[in-house]
Amino acid sequence: MAHRIASRFRDRLWALRVPRRVQELRNRVRMARREVTQVPGAPEPTRADIAAHTGLSENEVRADAVRATASPSR
Repeated sequence: MAHRIASRFRDRLWALRVPRRVQELRNRVRMARREVTQVPGAPEPTRADIAAHTGLSENEVRADAVRATASPSR
């Protein structure tokens, strides 16, 4: 139930209509980047690092990075 409520809010909060899959992919990559970089002195994670951490393909991580640079920051 909580997931359905969160999904509804997420769908309504974006200024443009962004597919839910894209929103979820972006959130997974963002959270993985935070988790991987929490180790003090850790270098910036590579696409391969993030892909391994999330179980996504490197292409999905790359596509998210391209979208993130094309969209205005929040």
